[in-house]
Amino acid sequence: MSIIRKTLSRNDVSETDAHQAGMYILKQDISFFPRLGTDIQNPRAHLVFEDMTGRSWTFDFIYYNNSFFGGTRDEYRLTPMNDYFNLYNIRAGDTIILERTENGKFKINHEKQQ
Repeated sequence: MSIIRKTLSRNDVSETDAHQAGMYILKQDISFFPRLGTDIQNPRAHLVFEDMTGRSWTFDFIYYNNSFFGGTRDEYRLTPMNDYFNLYNIRAGDTIILERTENGKFKINHEKQQ
């Protein structure tokens, strides 16, 4: 089993209106996800996560890699998460918990900021 815990920033939850809501993935945590190459621009994997109620959510794990194509961006994100964030009223300061089970299933949960 593998787990990522991340306290969400304002940018993660789109409180800055900079992009669609999606959490930034630290490079130290990318092994949790399927491998994405650099041979195409912005490769992605569609992943299905199950929340604590049993509801399924499809998110894209994206490698924004335009640094390999003449740009400067080089970051991983899990997006779009707007509907999940809105349903559970998730805001900056709350924590997302991602889990990959032994049988390869993805789970998502959250903790509200105290």
